[in-house]
Amino acid sequence: MAEILFDSWFVKPCGKLVGEQTVSSIPEAHTKFFAGKGCPPDLKAVAGWGGLVLLSEDVCAVQFMVSFFEQVQAKSCGKCFPCRVGSRVIYDLLCKIASGEGDICDVERLKPLVADIRSAALCGFGIAMEKPLVDALDNFHAEFEAHVKGKKCPAAKTESIMIAPCNFGCPATTDAARYIELIREHKFNTSIDIARAPNAFAAVCGRACFHPCETVCKRSVVDEPISIAYLKRVVSDYEKKLIKQKQFRYAPHRSTGEKGKVAVIGSGPAGATCARELASWDYDVTIFEAAPVVGGTTHLGIPSYRLPRDVVNGEVEQVQAYGVTVKTNSALGRDFSLQDLFEQGFKAVFLAVGAMKGKKLGIPGEDENEGIMDAMDFLRRINLGEPAPAGKKVIVIGGGNSAVDCARVPVHLGYEDVNIVYRRTRKEMPASPWEVEEAEHEGVKLHFLAAPKRVIGENGKVKGIECVRMELGEPDASGRRRPVEIKGSEFVIEADLVIAAVSQAPDMDYFKTIQGLGITKWETFEVDPDTMATSMPGVFAGGDAATGPQSVILAVQTGLQAAASIDNYLSGAKHEEFNRLMKMRKIIKALGPVDKSEYCAGVSGLERAKMPALPPKERIGNLNEVELGFSEETAIAEAERCMRCYRIIMTA
Repeated sequence: MAEILFDSWFVKPCGKLVGEQTVSSIPEAHTKFFAGKGCPPDLKAVAGWGGLVLLSEDVCAVQFMVSFFEQVQAKSCGKCFPCRVGSRVIYDLLCKIASGEGDICDVERLKPLVADIRSAALCGFGIAMEKPLVDALDNFHAEFEAHVKGKKCPAAKTESIMIAPCNFGCPATTDAARYIELIREHKFNTSIDIARAPNAFAAVCGRACFHPCETVCKRSVVDEPISIAYLKRVVSDYEKKLIKQKQFRYAPHRSTGEKGKVAVIGSGPAGATCARELASWDYDVTIFEAAPVVGGTTHLGIPSYRLPRDVVNGEVEQVQAYGVTVKTNSALGRDFSLQDLFEQGFKAVFLAVGAMKGKKLGIPGEDENEGIMDAMDFLRRINLGEPAPAGKKVIVIGGGNSAVDCARVPVHLGYEDVNIVYRRTRKEMPASPWEVEEAEHEGVKLHFLAAPKRVIGENGKVKGIECVRMELGEPDASGRRRPVEIKGSEFVIEADLVIAAVSQAPDMDYFKTIQGLGITKWETFEVDPDTMATSMPGVFAGGDAATGPQSVILAVQTGLQAAASIDNYLSGAKHEEFNRLMKMRKIIKALGPVDKSEYCAGVSGLERAKMPALPPKERIGNLNEVELGFSEETAIAEAERCMRCYRIIMTA
């Protein structure tokens, strides 16, 4: 297959050289995708923010642009003259050219017109229409000339989606741009409906999401990204206030149960999302939760100073409003088996058991001394309201968000001396930078380039950790530079409580006894990444138990995928719109980020809103929520910063 690069997206396997650059110039990820590794087999062409990909000579570039601008016209909001009217003029010219009735002057008018739209449009949607057309004119000019001379081509069958960078940055493809737009219009009730549409844990994500949507926000080209997650929190808090005042009644479709029984194991983001979707399609869904509380890892593994318990409980209550039954203190493998579920008439099972099993440090003295526990046990204990472990001096080993949580909780509980020991530098810490900064503000001491070597004990109780200084050597398999011990650099940190936050995994002890259920070497379920189906018929898995410890929003995505697959498995439902969206996500990922040069003129000077928070001194002695939330006025002002960066992605 001869693949030729015209621009960042231009590929045409037509067997003839067009231009001077060859496949070696195409980014490796693009090459692999469009060569067939992950590329939908029926994909013939793509148009979008990066230009145009043509994979088949069957697709006419002129007709493809006609279809593209037809969608631009359909999706233009009409709030500014250049985009709405200018795109209509371009569409009419393209139709004229495609019909063979145009002339070369019509072709030559297109570039100046689209350039004028780009310079005058008031949002990112108007800007994004330029590159596909310019690339088509530059690289397929001969096709335009042929149409001017009377050539006519059939229009390709196309699919399109209007999506913003923040939308495809979200694993659940939440329409963040739309709910932000509704906040700007003071329509908070409708905004939360949009946020919740794909996400049963929208309120949780307003507080505890690492917001990948913000990393691709085009506003960052101008100054700082929109506070997308915090805006979601505002509308979810607004919803909660109305529910409390009995001014708002959450009344979704309640399942009839007529399509059969489905068991969901785990009430966290993956399980609750899957259960809600299935109940909305009239399945009789029961969630079995091993813990005495609902919410899975969001309840047991995230401290209440970040995520109040009433927020988590409220999410599951809304899922129950669909007719979902929730049974707590019901553990698979302890209270019942998979076989029991099928014998009780459940037609399918979704395993969303989370990853709450911590791993040990693997150093001398760890098993011989009291006062050492893993992060998940520590957080679970605190989050269930059990007494905090005795002691005043704490060492947390690790650099992820769980490590930071395990350090900040003792500070909030009044421990006197709290330390984090991490073997790499701050730059390599997996934890969210803002969480690390908050830990420092609260008094947590950070020891970088240090690793635990042995536990120092006395009379069977931990007294400290002997650590060793590290330096970064050559990159390891993760791509990060490998920490290398500096001999003779040992030092001791005193402690009466050591928390190992080095890793976590699902508890697979029971599942290893089930014949035919595949488990990976990483102690997760073997699943089809598209359907979340396991190797056992009728059994699906998602969340951290399938992906390894990840994020709330990624768990939500797996719950959506599993629900569609279970419905297909049981009833043959195709879920074409959802599957189309998943296909589009693959294409969008392959095409790479939106060009950083794209931004709107005249939008600088609006500063990102700052989240108000409790002063550090007021956080001691309690686990009250630290972040106080935006006022409605602040939220509206922050929403005004959005540049409405919608793009049309079209495929043939």
